[in-house]
Amino acid sequence: MRTYYVATRPETVLSMVKRGCFPTLCPAYVNPKKILFSADINTCVRTSQATHQQTFILELNCPASLDEDALIGAGDEQPYAISQIRTDWIKQIIVYSEASKKLLERLFTEVCPLPIVINPGCYPQRPPDASPRFFQRDEKTEKDKKQVPDDRPLVTHLSRLSSREEHVDLLKFAFRSAKHSILLTTYGIDAETLRIANLYKLISEAHRRGVNIYIYCNDAKEIDDDLTDFFGQYDVLCDQAFTHSKILAVDKELVVLGSFNWLSHRDPRYPESLDGSLVCRGDICNVLISDLWQYIRYYRHHQFGYTHHVMKFERQADYKSTLLYDIDAHSSVAYIPTLEQHRDYLQEIFERARQRIVVCSPFISSTDTFLEDFTPPRLIATATRGVKIVFVCSMHDPCLTNFQEYIRQLQSSNIQILAIEPFHLKTIVVDDNEIAEGSFNWLSAMRDCHSEFHNHEVTLRIQGERAKPLIDHFNQSKIGQILISSDRPENKMGDDPSASKKRRLFGGGFSARP
Repeated sequence: MRTYYVATRPETVLSMVKRGCFPTLCPAYVNPKKILFSADINTCVRTSQATHQQTFILELNCPASLDEDALIGAGDEQPYAISQIRTDWIKQIIVYSEASKKLLERLFTEVCPLPIVINPGCYPQRPPDASPRFFQRDEKTEKDKKQVPDDRPLVTHLSRLSSREEHVDLLKFAFRSAKHSILLTTYGIDAETLRIANLYKLISEAHRRGVNIYIYCNDAKEIDDDLTDFFGQYDVLCDQAFTHSKILAVDKELVVLGSFNWLSHRDPRYPESLDGSLVCRGDICNVLISDLWQYIRYYRHHQFGYTHHVMKFERQADYKSTLLYDIDAHSSVAYIPTLEQHRDYLQEIFERARQRIVVCSPFISSTDTFLEDFTPPRLIATATRGVKIVFVCSMHDPCLTNFQEYIRQLQSSNIQILAIEPFHLKTIVVDDNEIAEGSFNWLSAMRDCHSEFHNHEVTLRIQGERAKPLIDHFNQSKIGQILISSDRPENKMGDDPSASKKRRLFGGGFSARP
């Protein structure tokens, strides 16, 4: 017998373990006629187009000599190709991290029949990115010196933005620094916002450098004729789409996802726009940006009625599964781009939370669609385990009273509502090691994917050790400080009619609709 290795993706591992071959329906990037395997584990992993956290290595014990007619390639350094393997050859599955193991276990409706071994050392190290770094010092200000990293090899870096100024500064820096492409999705586009951010000049300069610029806004928002002419002059692809997402992606080195509407009109009634966005830089952006575009194209196919392309994409096994990316053996990033995935995520956090769940949702549905996810059994079961659940909502939302009455009827001291001045972020914090930011309004988003109000929504979740500094950043924000203050015994408000006055700790609002 001889040891070989096969690298499989999430959508194929189930069929490989059960039947020894690829599934009948599989994505185009998988060759359904050949299973590539090698006696050299480095060669094996290089044959996979997946990232480490989405690559499962099957360890095979095969006969020393296989039927040569069935094999293509020779020697340990060349991968063999075979149409099928025997399932009894598979001895174990090697995964990169605990997050990878959990992802694999979810694929099996029953217990996985094989041992699952966590061994990051079996995965070849990724070579340092040889491309120029995204951040370059083009302005030698003290502010830039604090934000710009040094010239070490490109690595995955995570940070969080909360103020309007932080978002606008990063937006301007992105246009100054982009070398190849910029993707922006925003609710609306306003000429005054472009002027304030100096984007008229920055877009023209990026065009001269050969940067491709893609901008999508919600299909309900008209684009000014003068803006259309300006975008046309500088070859900016600007279009309306079924989207409510707020994405900034630059080259393959920066991704920002959150609640900030990058180009929308700033309502003067709300001088302070409280938003939250997560920033990813480094290796993870290569695969993350590719996935961003996949789901943008998917919703574009919906928009134009390309049923064939929609159905083809939905046949992929990972269409409804959260896209998971390991950033080290202890932390992971998850990209959540569909309604089904957002609802699955809500179910998941209420099942596994151990201490606290914070749900920031400024808007509440007038039709109580949130009841589909925040059901009494789910909330009560979670609270009974001792988990504290805090809903942070806008105190001026017209449906707040109804939601307060709904929570009051649950009769649990572990379920609370914190009503504060208007804000716009849609943040979830779970225990002390998980944070999620995005565009999905947890208490008001449309739950019917066939509704005309259903749009492309995106959320980014950070879990593990790397989430803790981001949670600290959230705790230091205005909303985070209000949460901390409300937890102190002397600030418990209960049903005090003056509670709303105590909660009015800051002025603010949001710059666009949900």
